[in-house]
Amino acid sequence: MAPEILAFPCRFDGFKADIFALGVVLYVMKFGIPPFNLASQECPFYKLRCKSPDLFFKRHPVTKNQFKEGLIEDDLQQVLLKMLSPEAERPCNITEVLNHQFFSK
Repeated sequence: MAPEILAFPCRFDGFKADIFALGVVLYVMKFGIPPFNLASQECPFYKLRCKSPDLFFKRHPVTKNQFKEGLIEDDLQQVLLKMLSPEAERPCNITEVLNHQFFSK
């Protein structure tokens, strides 16, 4: 669930929330488990994604070995980090996501 939905009652952009959910699905398809348990600052992996996105794949226990071996494409890292961004930084629609270099291969 997107972090802005957890902050209920607040207004949120359903399209951006869906982009977040698609980012979680893409992560699960690639790595086999969700990137974090809860999209909240209380979750250490979500907090790492927000505070140090450049270290997310390097330090996440699921991805760190693959990252170390150079097995996670830069384009995949970039698109996942964008899709899993806080709402203000996240793509607004699926067209923005699909225009990312990762999907043009």
